[in-house]
Amino acid sequence: MNFSTYKDCVRACWLGKNIGGTLGAPLEGHRGVFDLNFYIHDIKTGVIPNDDLDLQLVWLLAAEQHGRDVNAEILGEYWLTYIPCDWSEYGAGHNNLRRGHLPPVTGVLCNPYAESNGAFIRSEIWACLCPGDPASAVKYAFEDAIVDHTGEGVYGELFCAAIESAAFAEQDIPMLIKIGLSFIPDDCKLRQCIDLVYECYENGMDWRDARKKLLQFAPSPFGLRYVYDNNLPDKNPEPDIPMGEVGHDCATNVAISVIGLLWGENDFTKSLCIAANCGEDTDCTAGFIGALMGILRGTDGIEKKWTDPIGDQIKTCTVDLTRGGICSSVTELTERVTRLAPIFCLGRVSYPADTEPEIIMPNTDTYFQPIKTGLFEYIDKRTFLQTSPLFVHKSCALFDAYLYFDTPDITVGEDKQMRLTILNAQEQQHWIRLKWHLPEGVTVSTGVQSDFYADQYTGKTKCSTMVFSICADEMRDGVCELLLELCVCGHPSRVYLPLTLLKS
Repeated sequence: MNFSTYKDCVRACWLGKNIGGTLGAPLEGHRGVFDLNFYIHDIKTGVIPNDDLDLQLVWLLAAEQHGRDVNAEILGEYWLTYIPCDWSEYGAGHNNLRRGHLPPVTGVLCNPYAESNGAFIRSEIWACLCPGDPASAVKYAFEDAIVDHTGEGVYGELFCAAIESAAFAEQDIPMLIKIGLSFIPDDCKLRQCIDLVYECYENGMDWRDARKKLLQFAPSPFGLRYVYDNNLPDKNPEPDIPMGEVGHDCATNVAISVIGLLWGENDFTKSLCIAANCGEDTDCTAGFIGALMGILRGTDGIEKKWTDPIGDQIKTCTVDLTRGGICSSVTELTERVTRLAPIFCLGRVSYPADTEPEIIMPNTDTYFQPIKTGLFEYIDKRTFLQTSPLFVHKSCALFDAYLYFDTPDITVGEDKQMRLTILNAQEQQHWIRLKWHLPEGVTVSTGVQSDFYADQYTGKTKCSTMVFSICADEMRDGVCELLLELCVCGHPSRVYLPLTLLKS
């Protein structure tokens, strides 16, 4: 793909995101089948502010500063600096970050909204930075999602990031859906919802009937948000669709986006309006559709009836603009993303002598191979996601360290089991020294200091794992703050894994 085409697709992605968010915003939280075919807000006001795009403007700042090293911990720090909002999963993640917890604990602890929609709506930045490379887009989307989500909330962003990244190289909608599914667990709720929607499509069912069948299979509370926020429980417009558990909206709403994709027949307007007309979290579902169709169709595929009323402006509602650096237009956002992309497309940008640069797109058959980045290279990506959702990760030039635990609490007098996995980054064996910095009254089964063997074989790196337990015989203030120091014997580099556990 030549760079001009890539840049046009990125611009169309952000235009589509703005269009979909603006179209869907007035119906957000409403249940029913609607009949939108154009904006219903006062178009004299232009584009409607939308948090779906806001957070990605902050992520761009982080990516510009840290490049390919950007991760969940860095994104969490940018969140604390730039994003003051405190509602739902944003608020839970924000609160946990302020308490000193690291992702993914921040997405799990005291977070009843952890499987809602706040992550899949911010997948476009990673797709646009990693065009035609869904494995890399998914890697960054995972780091993003775990700041304030877990489970289905994470899977939703992985699915969307994979589809949007692949869309730079693949035009077939069913194939894109297949690619997206390959990056999430086979038995997750999102997979079941999308399989159900696809079955309805294959059987020739009308999209309205598919929507109802989906909402009956995976009840979501989001479409009754207006009713319940205004204490009108007797005003449920569709009594044959149950309420659903608060905070469990992601699987259903991503599947509604898939309804828009399948029944939209590759048409920007039709796809966008079907998604919005399904109700529920309409700015999110239509925003994703608009962004994806923008990538697929480019700016020429978006009718001026959509772009003229809202123009080029980006309006924010959740970002502290006093700190500066936040994009205020689609043009600026496009320029900055495309300028940064060659760093994330390392090794895939060619510079022919007499023509413009090109981004090399791999054969889409390779999209179904295991992810080849870090720990993902050694175990199946979906198995990794289904492993304990809580871990602390740090890395250095010699190794990556992952400290896993089941819950963020500890019971006085009881052993708490943990698992340390070391990914040896060098093609040689290492002895890694573990040194614990523990508060008074806390012990570890390995002793305060021990050595751990990081293996390799026949010139290839390898994962090594050890299981141990922590025991707190006393906790004076209800908080147990631990620090694990790691180094390779004979090397100066140090890695520190901080861990905060609460008294249960």
